[in-house]
Amino acid sequence: MITRTEAKFQLGLTKVADITNVRKALGHKDWQNSQIDEQDMAELKRYFDLVRSMLMAPSEAILQIACDRTGSQQAHNEINPEAINEQVGEPEEKGEMTVAIQSIMTEAALGLTDAGAAAAEQLVDVFTYSLATNLAAALSNRVGNIRSNFSAIGKIVASVPIDMKGASLPGEKKPQPKQIGMWSE
Repeated sequence: MITRTEAKFQLGLTKVADITNVRKALGHKDWQNSQIDEQDMAELKRYFDLVRSMLMAPSEAILQIACDRTGSQQAHNEINPEAINEQVGEPEEKGEMTVAIQSIMTEAALGLTDAGAAAAEQLVDVFTYSLATNLAAALSNRVGNIRSNFSAIGKIVASVPIDMKGASLPGEKKPQPKQIGMWSE
């Protein structure tokens, strides 16, 4: 015989209620008892192996175990795959140390959540301010660069002499009209 608490540790579970629910689903006649016999423990191990290793749905694993049973076992056990999802009202067997550690962990998690929320709010404010400041500086630089670029283009255009008589830029030749017979094109 083994206790539910020992079985919980052997199976790597977090709650004794998981064992109770599976035992009820498997139809163990003494599913509420805190002592588990070897045959029932073997079925529990098989169930968790099917669910974890074979990735079977809980109800399919229950039915698989039921199919593997002998006729004498089925006579006093009623299978109920829906019992896996039921909550059992039994209090879990916990020592003072376990309760104290769980309380500390819960309070620490809540404290970290509060601290994280406060830090997140300040980080968002800093990010927003930094983004706005850097964006304004980048836009100001861009405006200055655009104006200086157009200034350089304006200087180049102003320094190029324009041939107003022929209305063309230097180096560009105006096509001469061709003479065809007496007429010109």
